[in-house]
Amino acid sequence: MLRIDYQPTNREFKINLDGIELDIKIKEIKEVLRQLFNNNPNFIFGVLSDYVIYEQDKTVTNGLRHVTYQNINYRIFPPLKGMIDHNYKKYFVNKVHDKSRKKEIMIKKIAWLCRCLSIEPRSSLPFILPPSFNHLENGNKDIERLKLAELVKLVKDIEVPSWSKFENNIEDFNQFLYNVKIRSQNESTS
Repeated sequence: MLRIDYQPTNREFKINLDGIELDIKIKEIKEVLRQLFNNNPNFIFGVLSDYVIYEQDKTVTNGLRHVTYQNINYRIFPPLKGMIDHNYKKYFVNKVHDKSRKKEIMIKKIAWLCRCLSIEPRSSLPFILPPSFNHLENGNKDIERLKLAELVKLVKDIEVPSWSKFENNIEDFNQFLYNVKIRSQNESTS
């Protein structure tokens, strides 16, 4: 779980909820926005995944997802391909133990995101990475059925689309931060 706060804190702790141990990471919002502006894949997954982000007011979460998705550009492709290649070689070529299949599922999710970002220009609607690979919709189920080796090859062959070659708009992130600050000030005075 990732919670965004307009507080000068970064905290990590574990909590047990109905028998499930959760890792809670509270990140200061300016640091989150800086990482998103730089197309950090881990933060992008954290924001776009429906089960990772936590915020009581969904308007903040949805606003952050919208700003993030609209600003994902060509710089995301090398790290995504690198994450896929590194994990595939480590866990499947060199046979490091992966009994739970978590790494295989992670590689498939990264590949799915990489493919989604390469197909066509993104709409103005926010993009949500599904929490489970079983919930893939809109023609992406073929990735789920692909063998892992074929999937890795497919992603390696993806070229960076010309329409994704734009620079992120810092004003989008600054406006979002400004709105969060105003919201935080209003809550503290009421």
